[in-house]
Amino acid sequence: MLYKSTRLTELGPIMLIRHGILYTIAKLVPGILGLATTAILTRLLDPHQYGLYGVILVIMALISTTLFEWLLSTFLRLYEARRNDPTTMKTFIRIYLLLMPISAAITLLIFAAVRHGAMSISVCLLGLGLAWTFSWFEFASQIEIVNFRPISYLKMNVMRAVAVLFGAVGAAWYTHDPLWTAAAM
Repeated sequence: MLYKSTRLTELGPIMLIRHGILYTIAKLVPGILGLATTAILTRLLDPHQYGLYGVILVIMALISTTLFEWLLSTFLRLYEARRNDPTTMKTFIRIYLLLMPISAAITLLIFAAVRHGAMSISVCLLGLGLAWTFSWFEFASQIEIVNFRPISYLKMNVMRAVAVLFGAVGAAWYTHDPLWTAAAM
């Protein structure tokens, strides 16, 4: 029995290091690909177009951070203790679905209050849709984390970054339209 307990304690740090490396790569590679995407888009879109693209990304980040990020943190915190409760995942999905119309209403209220040149309704709605898809992707990636699947998490993040690189760059090259460029993310 002493051998088994010693063996298990040896695996803890090894697993921690291995998972830590995989999670670091899962953040590093998309960061590098995101930097490459940004560099290419600054060449393909003129400053006004790139500015509109940036406004869409700001809207996406603002909505996802302020309205959905707390749900991801709560999920990470509570999932382990309630893993075997069949209502746990359903509850988080229902909250996410409830946040969608709330975020739409807030976005439309802000649009109504701010309305000026760069802030068209299509820019706001695209930013909102991207916030929903981004937040859903982040929720799905958190599921991989809580289930100790770092390789799956790595694949998800790298595939998303590659898709954004080719999608956004392809849309910018083909259309020179910031809305299509953002939509291709």
